[in-house]
Amino acid sequence: PAHRPRAKRKTEKITAVRLTINGPALPPLTQTLPLTDTLRSRCIKPLTPGNGRQAPRHSNLAGKAADGTPLTGHHHAHFLPWDSNHDRRIDEIIIWTPGGLDAEELDAIHQATTGTIGVPEGVPGPRRLHLRVTAYGAAADVLPAEWTQPATRYTSLTPFIPVRHPKKHQTLAEFFTAEAARELAHRQHPAPAQSKLLQGDWPLYTQHRWTKRESRNDNRPSRGLHLTFDEPLSGPLALGRYSHFGLGLLFPAPTSEPQAHQRHAEHTEA
Repeated sequence: PAHRPRAKRKTEKITAVRLTINGPALPPLTQTLPLTDTLRSRCIKPLTPGNGRQAPRHSNLAGKAADGTPLTGHHHAHFLPWDSNHDRRIDEIIIWTPGGLDAEELDAIHQATTGTIGVPEGVPGPRRLHLRVTAYGAAADVLPAEWTQPATRYTSLTPFIPVRHPKKHQTLAEFFTAEAARELAHRQHPAPAQSKLLQGDWPLYTQHRWTKRESRNDNRPSRGLHLTFDEPLSGPLALGRYSHFGLGLLFPAPTSEPQAHQRHAEHTEA
């Protein structure tokens, strides 16, 4: 049997799991949603009644209460992409769960890595990927250092897609700024002192979940964000529609030379 990495301390709360990706080609960041949607579906299958379980259960991994209603408060699992070398391809998926995972949920993640992972035929997205759990434990120990360092400036890695629709007479910049502030407030973060929209390849990102049979034509406005705060914030920071599937992900912006994901989106919109 394959070796399973262990948490550093048996008593610690498991709030992060890292999975490395191998395959014919690493998926581009634009395919974040098809990949995370597929992985989540595979992970929660053993927790679903009829798949070895007799009754429903509360699950932070599935994001569902025992009665099947969605969990609120953003303490359940976020399936987030990690482009470790800034080549616009996904090297890892990191499952960040502030509310914690139990032993059964961790085992379900391990089961999901058996065989290959990919979208079905006829669905655009990655195929024939091999995922392997490489670390799990407390988020402070497991997450990339770049994700958690306190910073006053954050820049989008994946597009921010507002949950709501713009109001009449509201400019795009006003709409995105207001929605970002609303999303931050839901996560007990302050509103940014400054907010800029970034141009980029955001329209190329898949916006529909194939597991929900959502229409491919229901694309909403999406933009990158550059947010400046008065006081440093610690990440991860994921906002908006499908923030639990890796969209709306922002990273601390370096104060020196911009990284590749920033150079790609460095032109701000008026």
